[in-house]
Amino acid sequence: MKGLKIGFTLVAMLVMVAFTHAQTADKESTEQRTERYIKALGLDNEQAEKARVLNVKYVDLINNAATPEEKKKHIGEHQLKVQELLTEEQYIKYKEMVAKENRQNAAIQKQRPAR
Repeated sequence: MKGLKIGFTLVAMLVMVAFTHAQTADKESTEQRTERYIKALGLDNEQAEKARVLNVKYVDLINNAATPEEKKKHIGEHQLKVQELLTEEQYIKYKEMVAKENRQNAAIQKQRPAR
């Protein structure tokens, strides 16, 4: 159960990273990010196709959420779907990748001048 909670937290962070990352100088599209993760995690063809559909769908839902509550709901749904899609080993590697990306994005945000 504790591992599940940690997993959900990390997936939520990925979603947040996706949006933060979109604001950085090197704007990487959802599709490009998804393809990078597919390759790094070694997803099979079926997993890869599901990941593509899943990420495009939820990025759109989250970006177009009318309220913070709706956004949170969609993030939670996305978290569950990602965890269901990956094997345990893939999910561990995924969490490591997300953590690294979060650290990098935090560093980028600190370097940006305040608006």
